Amino acid sequence: RKFDGRMEPEAEQEKLQGNAAFEAGDFEEALRRYNAAINLSSESHILYSNRSAAFFRLNQFDAALQDAETAINLSEGTFLKAFLRRADANYALEAFDAAFDDYRHVLQLENTSAHAKQGLSSILSRWFDDRIRLCGASKVAVRFLDANIGKGLFATKDIEAGEVILRERPLSCVQWTRSRSHTVCCARCLRFCGPLSYQASFLLQADMNLELPMS
Repeated sequence: RKFDGRMEPEAEQEKLQGNAAFEAGDFEEALRRYNAAINLSSESHILYSNRSAAFFRLNQFDAALQDAETAINLSEGTFLKAFLRRADANYALEAFDAAFDDYRHVLQLENTSAHAKQGLSSILSRWFDDRIRLCGASKVAVRFLDANIGKGLFATKDIEAGEVILRERPLSCVQWTRSRSHTVCCARCLRFCGPLSYQASFLLQADMNLELPMS
């Protein structure tokens, strides 16, 4: 049958108590309440999404991923918060390509989602760090300066003239096609990323301290 998001009144009460426990930081109690609610209304995508969040906060990332996928299936792919739950779980499991796809999917449908922007920003930052390999690791070090300047590369020992100390792989590349000229693509997978202005917009707007509210 087509989902409608409704749940039994008793399940709704368990969910509300689970939400209160979650907000209070009692994630074990929240999980117990969500389990009870799911036993009463096993086809509610909201309950699985909320339990995914509880599993996530308990560092049970595989269970969080499974519940997020169940929520997506029950909602027939219309509940965007479940995609964010799945993206967060995949990020924690270091499945960054899968997380990237879900964050981008949410932004395509809701381009104001700060949570998705934050997730994409974190992944791109990680990919940016991964693409740099220090060749003279004993002579240089990466250090964090401050929030405005960011990271810097500092010499820890004398460096000879002409000595290679760093190699860098490109983060993005430009492709030309007959249908779409000068497209920005990921240098890792050659996936189309969109115009450069769009890629920069969510990086500049991302808030690194946001968290999804409970449903």
